[in-house]
Amino acid sequence: MLDGWQVRQREPGWGRKKTKKNRVEWHELKLGVFYLEEQRTGGSGGRGWLSNKRVVAWQGEAEELGRRLHWEARRWGLVGARRKRCVNDGAPWIWKLVKQRWAGAEEVLDFYHASEHLGELARAMWGETSDAKEWAEQRRHQLRHGREKIGRAHV
Repeated sequence: MLDGWQVRQREPGWGRKKTKKNRVEWHELKLGVFYLEEQRTGGSGGRGWLSNKRVVAWQGEAEELGRRLHWEARRWGLVGARRKRCVNDGAPWIWKLVKQRWAGAEEVLDFYHASEHLGELARAMWGETSDAKEWAEQRRHQLRHGREKIGRAHV
């Protein structure tokens, strides 16, 4: 799993009443999580737990996060994995990184962002109408419960 988000960090002007220096700035923190599905254990309600996962965070270029995550993944058994899958929000830097580091990995758009795109598509087709909301909600339900088509988009 890969993602990035903005974190607020203290800068040299922090804590000063009068300063020309910034008190805070926002910086992107990138995060990768690696685990083997074989390490998943049973849990209540059909949800499993990950008995062993590795987390790598990096503030800077995506390539360096990829290098570090790849090293950690190889160290913990990615080389022997039969299948590789990357779940993420669809940011271009992530797709590029996956292609560079884990060619052939299945790329999966997370449910939240897929839901957002369904809503945007519905509004583009029907505007802000009840038909648009109903169409998007039906497809969200199908997606949530595993009745989506694999491969080409089915709308």
